[in-house]
Amino acid sequence: MGASGVAKAATVFGAGGQLGYAVAAVLAERGWRVSALRHEQVDVADLPQVEEALRVARPDLVVNCAGVLRHKFQEREGEGWAVNAYAPAAIGLALERCSLTSVPYVHVGSLMSTRPVDRYSWSKWLGELAVKAAYAEARIVQVEWVYGTEGHNENWVLRVLQRARSGQPVSAVRGRVSPCYTYAFAGAVEALAQLPPGLYAFGPEPVEIREALQTLMGVAGLNVEVGLQEEITDTLHGVSSPVVQCPPLRESLEDYLRRCPDAWRA
Repeated sequence: MGASGVAKAATVFGAGGQLGYAVAAVLAERGWRVSALRHEQVDVADLPQVEEALRVARPDLVVNCAGVLRHKFQEREGEGWAVNAYAPAAIGLALERCSLTSVPYVHVGSLMSTRPVDRYSWSKWLGELAVKAAYAEARIVQVEWVYGTEGHNENWVLRVLQRARSGQPVSAVRGRVSPCYTYAFAGAVEALAQLPPGLYAFGPEPVEIREALQTLMGVAGLNVEVGLQEEITDTLHGVSSPVVQCPPLRESLEDYLRRCPDAWRA
């Protein structure tokens, strides 16, 4: 509640995705008046639409979870550049046009933007750069390997579990990851909004990819040994921004599978 006893208002863009859904749900549970906006309701790359949404909502907090994911970027590249690169700045510009310049704006970025390697990661890098230029009160929070209960067929956890259950081999490349659980992020979003404006990374203590997958096998009760490939990847290499840590990976995976225990068995 605000000082006047009236519930604070939050606007969540990209509420149709797994991260935006969790953020909107958790804020609503905590008493916020939430405008949970999906792509069908507001095109985040359309400045007049974004401005109108913010003018109506008059939010005390804005969270941008909208984005075109890496595995869909090639087939939706035009939309991907608009949503990932342009829209983050459009939201900041709309906040200024609505005279909401003191409102905390949490933009969800990508740890891949610390070392762009493809068009997707360059689009995320440009989006983060544009936010910095467009809005002084932005908190850019970089994440990777996102998994949550909405859109569950789109996340790495269920893809790996379905592969293991079908008897196919499971293997990992060399490198470290810090998988982001949507409800862990959602639970921390109010605290993230209170951080000084700047660039942050969010996730549990980084682990080897093989260890992350082996932990998942254990939590799911699968007796599967994760193999190791020779290819090397390390998204976290070169991350210089402060790391905001969430609960340990095992704890988050256990909570995830409690929320959707049968989804990966379908």
